[in-house]
Amino acid sequence: NTAIPWLMQNRPQLQRTIEFLRQDRLRISIDRPNRKQAPLSHRPMDSHLMSSTEAPAYVYLGEEIGIDVTVSNAQVGHAFPGGTTDINEAWLQVLVTDAQGLKVYESGYLDSDNNVDQGAHFYRSIPIDRAGNAVWRHDLFNMVGDSFKRVIPPGGSDLAHYSFNVPDDAKGALHITVCVRYRKFNNRYARWALNNENIELPIVDMASASLSLPIKIKSEVLADRLLQQGMEELNYVK
Repeated sequence: NTAIPWLMQNRPQLQRTIEFLRQDRLRISIDRPNRKQAPLSHRPMDSHLMSSTEAPAYVYLGEEIGIDVTVSNAQVGHAFPGGTTDINEAWLQVLVTDAQGLKVYESGYLDSDNNVDQGAHFYRSIPIDRAGNAVWRHDLFNMVGDSFKRVIPPGGSDLAHYSFNVPDDAKGALHITVCVRYRKFNNRYARWALNNENIELPIVDMASASLSLPIKIKSEVLADRLLQQGMEELNYVK
């Protein structure tokens, strides 16, 4: 609970709580995107690549790529998040930039009112009442079920998938950063319960990972060959 020591201005307790949350409780891995095809040439292969078990990962300008992110509940000891999953708030923040620092893609950002992007990958529950309305004030005696619930069991993992287009003017390599962020009490509940429309409770980054992907320009020879192959397959079908 980071909210109580923050409200009580108990800095030592808040710091100990943050350190506890960051002690390898969760782990993140980003899978390198697998390519369905790669350019062929008669150039000799570098000898150091012979022992490699994985093909080098890269992206082309202008293409759509998919990224898989795995979040593992390594040492929480119970489901994450636990306890009051309806008012706790945990989510993935994803940021993709090029070598110039220009933003290519983002998910899980905070808007100008300190609310989490609603398209984010959340770990939480949304209880509902008999009319199907969200029970957001934690009055669970009105709850009849959940309209949404995503938690990670102890020792388990969760997979999140993201896709985005690589801009034609991107420079250098793409840098992908993924972070699990946690806030005790979501913004809506905190402002209602504490009767303060301007309150901003602390957010803890519990785990993070990053990946760099080189950007390449698809050669015209490869593009022509793929186009020719497609035409040949089309003629064969006809």
